[in-house]
Formats: sequence, structure tokens, C-alpha cells
Amino acid sequence: MAEIYNIRGCLLIFRTSRVEGTQKVSISDELGNTGSLNVVQRAIERYRMGYYDIDDVLADSVEFPCKFQYFLPGLGYLEGNPGKPIEKNCRLDLPLWLARILAIVGGDEAGQVDEEALPFVELLRPEMFSPKVVNAIKAGASDLDLHTINAHFYSLAVKWITLFGDEELAGVVSEMVLERSLEMNGHASSVAVQAAGVEAQSSLIGSPFLITMDESEKQLYRLAHDSYKRTKKWIIQT
Repeated sequence: MAEIYNIRGCLLIFRTSRVEGTQKVSISDELGNTGSLNVVQRAIERYRMGYYDIDDVLADSVEFPCKFQYFLPGLGYLEGNPGKPIEKNCRLDLPLWLARILAIVGGDEAGQVDEEALPFVELLRPEMFSPKVVNAIKAGASDLDLHTINAHFYSLAVKWITLFGDEELAGVVSEMVLERSLEMNGHASSVAVQAAGVEAQSSLIGSPFLITMDESEKQLYRLAHDSYKRTKKWIIQT
């Protein structure tokens, strides 16, 4: 039997099993790390900063495609059919916070023990990480409209890579971060400051690159822009 607890924003899974008449309890987090107190401490520390982060909450609400691996009576309301069951192999979009729980915890079918049972759903690769998008990133990350693909692309990519250990996607996203950061830095560093300390018109106004940035890139741009502005003011005043 498996039970899920949300402790300060982190998901911990407690599995109970019987081995030779002895009841044993194992603890794991959503990444598959097992143990006892250390797992709890690491999980709390990992999620502490993002628990009240509105961007992280919005990222977790993005729907991902899933395939149910069991016949589940009474859950038809998830696909708009209250009172009906969800059939096995049914495909449905679920918010990530729910999908990743169901993709970790297994059911009990045909007498299988929890550790060997299939998870309730299979989490399918979303369109934002499809080969088409990956190839577009490789072709020119700076020209990609990341905001249109998803406003929380980087956050979702990190979550997906962490869950599945997708090394290929990790490499592509890492290269994209470097390439787009150079473009972002070029815009942030071109801010003009007048002698009186009044900021002139920003170079980013009217730039098409502005509307292509995802939310994390916008935060990074604001930090870089403010840093360059303060530095240039200090140079003028001294």
C-alpha cells in the first residue's frame, strides 16, 4: 500500500509491504530517492524555496498528456463525464502536480505488490519537448519564440529532466540558455544613462526579443538591466 503526504510543499511516498510476515515501511520522494529521515530533510530543503513561488505554482498547473494504465471507476469527471469510469489506455491531459504523483505511485492489479505494479498513469512527452521543438532550438535558440511555446518553459524543462533523467533534452536546454543569455545580455547592457542620472530610453523597447522571453528570462533580464544601469550611474557620478 502506498500513501502520499504533502509536507511543506514536498511530496513524500510511504509504501507499506509485508516480507515473511513482517511489516516494513519505506519512504521515497517523487524523484525516487529512498531512505528515512535524510529523504524527508532533502525533500523539504529542495522544495522550500519554490513553495510560495507563484511562477512555480503556475508551472505546476500546466497540463501534460497522460495515459491511464488501469480501469478506474468513478473518475470520469476528469474527462468531463461525471459518474463514468476512466478506461484503461485512456489519454487525458492532467496538471503536472497531479500527473507526476500518479506517474510515480503504482496500483495493485492481478495480485501484484506495490513495488512491482505499474503506476496509475504513464506521463507522455508534451509537445513543448517534441523533436520538432528540439530541432528548432538547435537551429537557432535566439530566434525561438519561447513565450509562445510556454511562458514557463525553463521551469518545466527542469522538472521533466529531473523526473526522467532526459540527458539529451538537458544538453539542448543548456546550450539554449547560453545562447539566449548572450542575446539578453546585449540588450541589458545597452541601457543609456544621462549625466543627470536620468535613464534614457531602453534599447529593449520595440525589440522583438522581449516578447519571446519566458518568465525566468524576464526576471534575469530585469536583474541584468538594473545592474548595468546602477553601474553606469556610478561611473557618471564619480
